[in-house]
Amino acid sequence: MSEVIGIDSYKGSNIEKAFSPTIGEVLKQKLDYNLEKGLIDKPLYEKAVVQLEQVIEKAGKGEGSKGGHIIGHTKSGKPIYKNKASHEYKNFSIEDHKDAQRTHEEQYVEHRDKRGHVNNQMHYDYHNAMSKHHDELAGDHMSTHQRATKEAHEKSLSDADKKIIADQKKKQQKYHLDMAEHHAAQIRSLEELKKKHNHPDIDQEIRMHSHRKDEHSIANRQLSSEIYSS
Repeated sequence: MSEVIGIDSYKGSNIEKAFSPTIGEVLKQKLDYNLEKGLIDKPLYEKAVVQLEQVIEKAGKGEGSKGGHIIGHTKSGKPIYKNKASHEYKNFSIEDHKDAQRTHEEQYVEHRDKRGHVNNQMHYDYHNAMSKHHDELAGDHMSTHQRATKEAHEKSLSDADKKIIADQKKKQQKYHLDMAEHHAAQIRSLEELKKKHNHPDIDQEIRMHSHRKDEHSIANRQLSSEIYSS
């Protein structure tokens, strides 16, 4: 990246503090030129665009001057930043992450729609990069929200509730073990039959039972991991 446009060298420096939208536009034009001439590929271009946005935003003034450009606020009034990942929000609640997810999803839709209505390839690539960026951050906040929700739920359970859930999982685990063995036995029988009658339908049956066996084996492993980690 730094070899292509030199953005990394600006980060955290006095240059970044003095950065202006005009300078940012010059670098953006250089990025566009490098992409057009084949000096950089699209993945590198998209990464560079995001980094350039970050440098410009951190050089700004006002509410978002320390954290970057603000694209919205949570219902509790906390700012949501354009380029911050979920782990960078130290004071966010579960619902704050849900609000941030929704805001990034809105930004994703906005850039996706703009991407579909531009005639200039450079503008298309920019909106494409931004739509991917916001889609990734929306997914990041969604994962954090889901994880925090699960942890909060587990903490609220009594010992009796935890025992009931563990017993249910053990019963489910036994079911999946039995079903995996059932399909394995069917496969063995079909393979013996195939030695006597090599019919295409037998291969299809073997594939079906193999698929079912794998499904039950995976479910069993997941339950086993949940039981022993709880």
